[in-house]
Amino acid sequence: MSRRAVLLSVLTAVGCSDGSTPPTVELDVAASEVGVAMCERLTDCSVLGLALLSQTACEVGAYQYRNGTLAGLEAWVADGTVSYDGEALRRCLDGLPEAACADLVSNLLVDVPGCDDAIVGAVTTGGACDSSWQCAAGLFCELDAACPGTCAPRGGVAAACAGDDGCQAGLDCVGGACATMLTAGDTCDNQHPCPLGLNCDRATGETTGTCRALVFTAGLGEPCDPGAGQLCTAALVCAALDTTGDAWECRAPSSPSAACATSAPSACPVGTVCLVASGEASGTCTALPGDGAACLQPGSLVLTCQEDLACDTATDTCVRRVDNGEACTSEAQCLHACDGGTCTAPGC
Repeated sequence: MSRRAVLLSVLTAVGCSDGSTPPTVELDVAASEVGVAMCERLTDCSVLGLALLSQTACEVGAYQYRNGTLAGLEAWVADGTVSYDGEALRRCLDGLPEAACADLVSNLLVDVPGCDDAIVGAVTTGGACDSSWQCAAGLFCELDAACPGTCAPRGGVAAACAGDDGCQAGLDCVGGACATMLTAGDTCDNQHPCPLGLNCDRATGETTGTCRALVFTAGLGEPCDPGAGQLCTAALVCAALDTTGDAWECRAPSSPSAACATSAPSACPVGTVCLVASGEASGTCTALPGDGAACLQPGSLVLTCQEDLACDTATDTCVRRVDNGEACTSEAQCLHACDGGTCTAPGC
């Protein structure tokens, strides 16, 4: 069972006596469920995702969506700027694991086949908006210095853009202009990155490379190469053999407190990270600190505290994350800001 399925079974156990997933997603949990599903899919869409997101159970995705990306969903539905179909969203999320990675670039479900009827914007061209989710098909929320923004047509090739949602489906925003996404075999560099699902394979020291599809075929003990997108079969990790990053091998994952190496996906179980000292090739699967404990030194770690916690850098202490509208004592507890002792939602 996937991590998403485990989480959903917990969330819905009260409402479904047989443990099955309900046929609809209730509005009040929609943002969290979308966040989990997107996090799960993105984990498999890039080597970086494999290395970093695999350290989490994707609760961080749920937190970010309900307090950021889709924090305004219930209000948008109430004011009529968005229409919501819980049954359509359930079908969408059930099919998201099979969605093409490139369809997730804009972070808008309307660009994902099978998801375009779940959360639908109703604001037409020229109308006021806080988010592109509120804009009708083919539009995005153009935000200037002042709020609210204005729904405007998404740009075609070479149109100016500030983000991927400002470009038409199938394009991404590169260097401030909408561009056709690179495909497997195309030349890539820092200014022309490969889209999700492809990796820029370049030799050490080279500035350009070639977009390669991620391939999960190497078996136990066989060589692998995250840089080239050559990864291991399910239940194995591609582990670095030395500090150069030139030699990798498929290995079984490590147990808590056991030896580990930098790997894609993470070699350590959820709730732990592979802590490798500078200049060393291997380290130890180390439990993430709990509430009130000292944060792990960040380095290349995506998590320095347990997943439902954040590191308060002012005190170097792990503190509990809280949702918008709840009491807070530090900025680290909130996704956006702690204002007057309360976590506030992001403005437009």
